[in-house]
Amino acid sequence: MFRIQHITAAVFALATAGAAQAQGLDTDWSGAYAGVSVGAGGFDFANGLVTDDYANFGVHAGYLHDMGNVVVGGEIQHTQSELDTLAVDMESNRLKGILGYDAGAFMAYGVAGVADADINGTSDTMLVLGAGGSYAINDRFRVGAELIVEQNDDFNGSGIAVENQEIGLRMDYSF
Repeated sequence: MFRIQHITAAVFALATAGAAQAQGLDTDWSGAYAGVSVGAGGFDFANGLVTDDYANFGVHAGYLHDMGNVVVGGEIQHTQSELDTLAVDMESNRLKGILGYDAGAFMAYGVAGVADADINGTSDTMLVLGAGGSYAINDRFRVGAELIVEQNDDFNGSGIAVENQEIGLRMDYSF
């Protein structure tokens, strides 16, 4: 988890610098997009009784509507990973709502939604919260970073609390 906190601080610093640099540029964030992501995360079972780290990859697609300074939208995302120490497979299928601030070529945003998380064949619905930033390289390509937290206090009726914290680098193509 220590590594995740440092990565999160670095992403926030880059996002803040990107927002300052993007002032004055006029970018329309409206439209459909699809992309890929790579990331790292930390999983916490039973309130810290068992923790593990992982690397992951994912695909996502969504739609954004730019209303001036405010951007709203939705996204579906699939990520897949294997926990390092436990050798457990994990998949997450997320449905996220997006609320962002349009700062020209940079957009800072928050996400909220749900995920169908599958851990070694056992699945349940998890709450998804997160934040991120995206930078429009041009009219079609965007790069960004996103921090996601998934939580469930009673995973699959087991009485075990599960939390997943993940940071990902993203590349999107807008249509």
